Amino acid sequence: MFAVINKIQPLRPITSFVEMFCADGVFRIGTTDGSSKLVATLLDTDDMDNIVLDREQLLKILKLTNKEDIKLIRKDKYVALKGCGNYKLPIQCDETGTQVQLNLRMPVMENGIHCEIEPLHEVFSRNSICLYDGDDYDFFKQYYCENGKVFTTDVAKACTTKAILPQQLLPAKLMKQLSFLDKPIVFSKTEQGARVDSDIFQMYFMYDDPLEYPVDMIRPFMNTDWAEFSFTLEKSELVNALKRISIFTKPWQKGKVILTFTENSVTLLGENQDVNETIDVKLKGNPCRMVTSAEEMLTVLRKVNNEFVIHGSQKCIGFEDNLSLYVLSLIDEEE
Repeated sequence: MFAVINKIQPLRPITSFVEMFCADGVFRIGTTDGSSKLVATLLDTDDMDNIVLDREQLLKILKLTNKEDIKLIRKDKYVALKGCGNYKLPIQCDETGTQVQLNLRMPVMENGIHCEIEPLHEVFSRNSICLYDGDDYDFFKQYYCENGKVFTTDVAKACTTKAILPQQLLPAKLMKQLSFLDKPIVFSKTEQGARVDSDIFQMYFMYDDPLEYPVDMIRPFMNTDWAEFSFTLEKSELVNALKRISIFTKPWQKGKVILTFTENSVTLLGENQDVNETIDVKLKGNPCRMVTSAEEMLTVLRKVNNEFVIHGSQKCIGFEDNLSLYVLSLIDEEE
């Protein structure tokens, strides 16, 4: 039980409580943060009314109990726990003396999508670097799923990753909430929320209506016409060149990198223009000159595979491997 309660910690509940409840001969334990619920099914047992206990107190006593089996007995105002000794865990009540209820019952859903958890972790990890973390644009703090792709943007950069999920908006905290899962999941949805089932764990969370997402605003990032150029490159070459050039960036500078693409090479020029590096490439398209953020470029390069394609257009530069496309906005060279 300790391992299960410890695993549900990423949900960060609005209270310090966990709730135990039994129905149809199955014992479950879970918690909620108001918009999400996470429940674990533990064992078969007799039915028992819902009881809410202090999570930290329960975790500490279970951690210090060296017996494999413990016994929980429901009393009027407390739960008797028999392990190394006998303990009384108070059942949580509000100011009126009424016992607290967390309402962890899960809605029944149908037509779920089966997902392997490791590829899903990879999708969320790749897209997470493009999640918006400012005070405005709450929609951009979520994962937007459409037509087999997951999209995120923080305005300066955007990421589109292949993933078979229904059209929906997934909250950013979902990746952290699912981080402890290592088994395949079933993803189901309704108009107001979604449910994830994996071995003993069930999670339900509310999300916003995907139809209200300002997709027209970000559609150009999702369907960019790479009219200027493209070429394939080994990641380590570009990463090491960027790192060496960044050494000479002054603290007050913006960390821009100037990229000059010719038929046979790409030249990287530092912001103070007294350091440069040239990498041999075979360019498909028109020679051109672009300016973008070296820091943002390095952030993206840490996520792409070793071999990837660089694309260019008049407004942005793209980095694409077999799973994701990252798009960086360009900077005015005179700024």
